[in-house]
Amino acid sequence: MRTNRLALLALALTALEASTSERHDQIELSDLVRQSSLIALVEPASPPTKKTEIAIGPKGGSKETYPPFTRVQQRYVVKAVLKNEAGKKLAEGALIEVDVGDFDTRLTVHRRYYLEGVRKIPIYSYYTPSPPPDAGAAGSIVFVQRSGDGWEFTASGAIEHAGMRSTIEALLTTGR
Repeated sequence: MRTNRLALLALALTALEASTSERHDQIELSDLVRQSSLIALVEPASPPTKKTEIAIGPKGGSKETYPPFTRVQQRYVVKAVLKNEAGKKLAEGALIEVDVGDFDTRLTVHRRYYLEGVRKIPIYSYYTPSPPPDAGAAGSIVFVQRSGDGWEFTASGAIEHAGMRSTIEALLTTGR
């Protein structure tokens, strides 16, 4: 009976922790444009995603005790570059693989939780894209920044439909 109560308590605490494990701050389009080092019109690559596991445990540690971090990258083919302050040339047709926003922080939080038992509630930025038009230009516009040797979204959800291109280019021109 006591074991059942403890199991229910543990389940309730796990559910509570899962519901409060992240906090988010809304970012506006003008800030997204300003903060991104690369803004590009893209189409999905084939395959559209790449999944890899990053081991976090000490050598010989089990995956059950030290579950690997699952890295999911979105893959895109660049059709046009609207902004490039990343210090790396990108030509039309280039392939980019983009990590989730705040990738480094998410990996660090995962490692610290399983290796040190540290439970931090990070605050992540997110962007809410505008509703897509009924018909319009093909493709998407991604907002990314450098992350280590690759790319990550400037914020979670940092993608717009191609119909927003003129609005984004106007923000790039005005610098707002």
